[in-house]
Amino acid sequence: MPTRAAGLLCLLLSCAGHAAWVQQFTPQELVDQQTRATASFNTDMVALGRPDAPAPFSVDCGAAKGSARWVDARTWTWQLERPLQPGERCLFSVRSSFRAVNGEGIQGQNRYRFFAPGPWPRAVYPAPGSGIEEDQAFVVTPAGAVKPASVEQNAWCEADGVGNRIPVRLLAAKERAEVLDVTRRGGRDEIVLACSERLPAGTKMKLVWGKGIEAENGALSTKEESFVFPVREPFRATLSCEREKAGAPCSPLSDLTLEFSAPVDAALRGKIRLLTPAGERLPLDPTLKEGRRENTATRFVFAKPFAQNAELRLELPPGIKDEAGRPLANAANFPLKFAIAALPPLAKFPGDFGIVELREGGLLPVTLRNVEASLRLAERHLVDDAAVIAAMQELAAFNRRTKKLKVVREGKEEDYEDPYHSRELSYLAQAPGVTRRELPKPGGGAEFEVLGIPLAKPGYHVVEVESRLLGAALLAAGKDGPKPMYVRSAALVTNMAVHFKRGADNALVWVTALDSGKPVANAEVRVSNCKGALLWSGKTDAQGRALAERALGETACAGANFLFASARLGDDYSFARSDWNEGIEPWRFGVNTWGESAGPRLIHTVFDRTLLRPGQTVSMKHVARERNSRGMGFADPATLPKQAVIRHDSGTEYALPLTWDAQGVALAQWKIPEAAKRGTYAVELRGGTGPKPDPMPSSASRIFACRCSPAACRAPANASSRPAACRWRWACPSSTAARRRRTRCRSRPPCGRPGRAGPATTATASTPISAKPRSMPSASTTAANGNS
Repeated sequence: MPTRAAGLLCLLLSCAGHAAWVQQFTPQELVDQQTRATASFNTDMVALGRPDAPAPFSVDCGAAKGSARWVDARTWTWQLERPLQPGERCLFSVRSSFRAVNGEGIQGQNRYRFFAPGPWPRAVYPAPGSGIEEDQAFVVTPAGAVKPASVEQNAWCEADGVGNRIPVRLLAAKERAEVLDVTRRGGRDEIVLACSERLPAGTKMKLVWGKGIEAENGALSTKEESFVFPVREPFRATLSCEREKAGAPCSPLSDLTLEFSAPVDAALRGKIRLLTPAGERLPLDPTLKEGRRENTATRFVFAKPFAQNAELRLELPPGIKDEAGRPLANAANFPLKFAIAALPPLAKFPGDFGIVELREGGLLPVTLRNVEASLRLAERHLVDDAAVIAAMQELAAFNRRTKKLKVVREGKEEDYEDPYHSRELSYLAQAPGVTRRELPKPGGGAEFEVLGIPLAKPGYHVVEVESRLLGAALLAAGKDGPKPMYVRSAALVTNMAVHFKRGADNALVWVTALDSGKPVANAEVRVSNCKGALLWSGKTDAQGRALAERALGETACAGANFLFASARLGDDYSFARSDWNEGIEPWRFGVNTWGESAGPRLIHTVFDRTLLRPGQTVSMKHVARERNSRGMGFADPATLPKQAVIRHDSGTEYALPLTWDAQGVALAQWKIPEAAKRGTYAVELRGGTGPKPDPMPSSASRIFACRCSPAACRAPANASSRPAACRWRWACPSSTAARRRRTRCRSRPPCGRPGRAGPATTATASTPISAKPRSMPSASTTAANGNS
């Protein structure tokens, strides 16, 4: 029984292998604007070159006529004279009498069809999703001509806030022509309609193409389609400004902006008036700077500043309208009266860190306005390197503190991370060695003043000012009322400037005086890492220089990696960090530093050649050098790599031991195994205890293993007087396809005269090496006597 079933299966497969069937028929089912049908068969159906051969299908497309044609022996097409109209269809039935070239009939599916649906909207203008006006006219392009009456009966509008359907109306001929002219449309079948009621502004509406819309040939739309549009916002005018916090009056230091929700005539700029205690003001004219005029505008800006604690009045001209002729919806709000607040409280240092000259009094400036007449001031003074390094890193991390909050925006609660949370906290509250005193404000709390905080002692100072009035104005009130706000800065008070430069194997510290610019001799110099550990110490010479004759490596720290160089002379103290480079980057002064990232060790490999065949031997010379501040030098042989690994693209590796001499040179040879894979090989040096060498250039680390077939030579009958023509074939990996090399081949017997072994000859040709075997140009090489 199993044997019989297997035989039956084989018989069925054999029959199916010779049967003809339709591999692909396009289009099928729903179509739009289709004018061609194509059938592809699995085997030759007609003789090639017979486009007028009998058709394999009987075609029924109703009133739509067409013609048949064979494109080739397996592809048949039916070309319609016109696209199908709504409701029309085409039916293709396989002719049972049709036979393929092999005599087989057409098996499988024997009927195919496609049809055009009822009158559906092929396109709608404006595009769905775009903003529309309250009395918007829509241009609908249906798939074929439709009866206008059926559109009015079965299409409608819907709008948010309107509980019933809004009927549509078709525009009269004159209005229709105007709309088509503006939209640059003018198809005969296009429908121009509008909602019969004015749509509410600022809502969403829907244009619905319903079921039952009838085409001219009687076909009906069978499904409902909707197109959603946002209706433009009402025409309003709003005034905006910057405020210290929500609900506060406008800041006197911000611009006032009058913004309309729709474009208005730009000539209104000369009619909008802002009445201030100092007199009448007009909006700025941006076209004066831009050098061009605009007919319309949406924003009018009144430039800052304004008088503090003043009441202003904004007046608009009567009867103002937008481009579409809509009156201002909130015209009753104008003239608009609003208040200008007092100048906001201010306590500001010039920066987070600065250098203050000791000989000039050691005064740290701070700008104050509308704060307490006497502020609380906290100060911390440091001169120890490790303490200064730790304080700088702690202060930077403290200023980055954030806080996650819940805020309500547009009625919804959202997560918010406050990036300025550190201004609510005191950095020096728990710090050791802090002195506290009052900072009086001579001009009173409201006066705008720049005060100098005396920092008499040289060293690193952290200063923090506390103000409750500043917190009340800028911070959210807590459970216990307004919170104080803290403003802090750091300064180095000194008369010395420290300059630090680190090299690969040494470092230089140069100290000069701030007041004279002259070198500072006999200053005690220390270099520490970012964790405060001392790496080197010394003293400056008569030229203010201190040279560290050894490498000073950086240590990884959280947030920043740097070296810290300090100088001391008597009571004076100063420092510099290796990451201070803003404004003094080498590229600003034309110094090339592109090679500084390379390591100190360089190893280069030289090959005797790089195009090889299995069985040949490649010789390599590895040269190692190390660079330092004095130039190039020999590397210690004991620290150099111990082996060279030759690796194929597939991952196959061959290891060779390396022995280095005192001049940093290692010689190696590799005999390519006969079974070696063709392709590209790279050389990698491994082992050793020294620094990792820089990568070698790719052109010096690649070996191409190629195969050269024996030459095919054609010797003439009289070889003693006529040259022999020879041809070589090469097979090389695809990675060398783009390279051109001088290729040298040697011809050997039996390429010479038949029966005579002439001397070996060499022919040279320049040819691109390809991944596929290709013929080299034939070369007339030798006469029988071997002369080339």
